[in-house]
Amino acid sequence: MPVYFRTPSRKRLHKMNRRQHKKLHLGEFQALIFGVRGSLHQAADDAEAFDRFMDELIAYLEANGLEMAGGGDCGDFSCLFQKSGARSLGETEKKAIISWLAGREDVATLYATPLVDGFYGDDGWENYSETYKQAD
Repeated sequence: MPVYFRTPSRKRLHKMNRRQHKKLHLGEFQALIFGVRGSLHQAADDAEAFDRFMDELIAYLEANGLEMAGGGDCGDFSCLFQKSGARSLGETEKKAIISWLAGREDVATLYATPLVDGFYGDDGWENYSETYKQAD
């Protein structure tokens, strides 16, 4: 892996100034994100229900100052969440999103990643180690 894709060591990080931290998204400028993967109870060909689910999710996120990347097809979805702007996502926002998704009756399964660095956390993006809802 090229050196510019790795998180700098503590020694190198200590030598950098605030401008370099901001430019490289390090230290106080680190942006934490997390991902979810899940499926819905609906039939695989029910595109209207999936569109309604995604519209409600986007409305919830916009109301709370959050952003999403991802999507899915009629039954399965996969999304990455972050805060609007260059701010870092916290555990409280993560718990709020998870509880909103897990509380919905149309969500059958829900798995999430831990909070990972949005710029340097490539290894954690596909580690859906946290289970919040499983199909019956």
